[in-house]
Amino acid sequence: MELTTMFGRILSTFLIVYGIGLLTSRKFYTDLLNNAEESDSIAVTLGGVINFFIGISILVNHWVWDSFLAVIVSILALCFLLKGIAYIILPNSMLRAANSATNRTTVYAIIYLIVGLVTAYLSFFA
Repeated sequence: MELTTMFGRILSTFLIVYGIGLLTSRKFYTDLLNNAEESDSIAVTLGGVINFFIGISILVNHWVWDSFLAVIVSILALCFLLKGIAYIILPNSMLRAANSATNRTTVYAIIYLIVGLVTAYLSFFA
């Protein structure tokens, strides 16, 4: 299996599951975001490290821009990497930004689902 297809399948599955989770457990995620600034610093750092390693692990193996799916995979990997870097370098700013996003969980869920479904179609069926 080609790397682009493999990463597309993994990322699309995550995006779809996370989008459904945001929709079905909206209160949980809204409460989580409302209390983001009170988060445990170890959990915040660990979240940043995990995002960093997901992004860099994909990009080290996949810096490809030759198809629509490849572009989506590379952009998603960059998003993970940049989010990880931001949480490691600017944790307080990221927590404030998360706190201000509480009224947009449905919008984020829809975006995750759309990107996830497009990526799934391109990596599983196209």
